[in-house]
Amino acid sequence: MRSAILTALSLMTLLAAPALAGDDDCDPAAAPVAADLGAVVVSPSQEPEEEKKSRLTKVSAETFMALVVKNEKPAVVEFGATWCVPCHAQLAILEELAEKNEGDVFFGKIDVDEEKELMEQLGLKGVPAVLITNDGKVVKLLTGVTSGEDLQAILDGLSEPPADGEADAGGANDADDASDADK
Repeated sequence: MRSAILTALSLMTLLAAPALAGDDDCDPAAAPVAADLGAVVVSPSQEPEEEKKSRLTKVSAETFMALVVKNEKPAVVEFGATWCVPCHAQLAILEELAEKNEGDVFFGKIDVDEEKELMEQLGLKGVPAVLITNDGKVVKLLTGVTSGEDLQAILDGLSEPPADGEADAGGANDADDASDADK
């Protein structure tokens, strides 16, 4: 640990040496090392979440009923936390799905640190968790990171009408069994 600190201090001294020596022509952006460090230190993936434009609506306990339960569209809501690395991966997946399903599905996110009571009411024990509702009913509650393909398959299943015979599968099977007995 001490050697890492000393290395960092040495690097800072090296970069600041022209400025400390009174060199008025010191331009940190012109120095290749300073430019490389700037790119590493401030990368787009490290931007605060508020600065990024999200397709997911922030949901609170006060808005949960209106945005999720009473929504006319299917709803997909991620329960996560800012400190949870898998939650960030799940959010990225949901951002892609929100773009693909824009206008057809409501996508939201809930910060469990801000909405602990809501998490407890729903019986959630861990994050990330994804809640999928349709017509006010829970379709799926998934824990852990769920792939975009799996989530899309669930959403596609909500929008597809039942195939012929699926609505009354028992009756169709009985008719098939009767015709087999006649043969």
